[in-house]
Amino acid sequence: LLNPCSVQHAAMAPMHGPILVGGILGVATDVLSHRYAAAARGSQAPLEQQATALLLAAEAHLIEEEDVLALESVREAKAKFKAAGLEDAVADATRLIVHILVYQDKRKEADDIAREELARIRATQARVGEAKIMLSIAEVNCERRGDKCREESATMASQAADMFRAAGDRLFEVIASLAGISSQLMRQDDQRRGAAEGLRIAREACDAMGQLGHAA
Repeated sequence: LLNPCSVQHAAMAPMHGPILVGGILGVATDVLSHRYAAAARGSQAPLEQQATALLLAAEAHLIEEEDVLALESVREAKAKFKAAGLEDAVADATRLIVHILVYQDKRKEADDIAREELARIRATQARVGEAKIMLSIAEVNCERRGDKCREESATMASQAADMFRAAGDRLFEVIASLAGISSQLMRQDDQRRGAAEGLRIAREACDAMGQLGHAA
């Protein structure tokens, strides 16, 4: 049977992908430093520069398992990104908040925050940001939330992967696929079916990874 932790490490390591924090599913950073570091050195507006610096500091704190400092920094970063009208960055900050809360074993609070943000961001028509928050909900609910939540997790992960694919974001398509694999492998009602579905998603993720490698 596939181990979702092993799949995540093996699949994402060569692509500057998520770092699993504390060995906890749902607490995998998006390695924001890879995407935001160059922007932080560029010609950003002062508010965006401040928000970016706070976001990168928050992720660094989480990787070091300094969750309290991480949460403090990322909440400030999110407020600044929102004030600047940068919806994709708001989604990235929200995902980091959710990861921190899951690390703190506050899954209900993490779920509540993600759902509140999903309702808000849908009104902005920011489709990639919406997909990122759906992915967060999938990650929160893939384990330790009961069968109903796990089923919703699988659905959310699949929908998010489709949205990332449509947007041409292969990296996040793969991340969403990994969440889907985790949800399927955690199934208690039909483990054989979960394993088969997880394998199907894994094969699709491998195809997306191949395309991502060619794009790089």
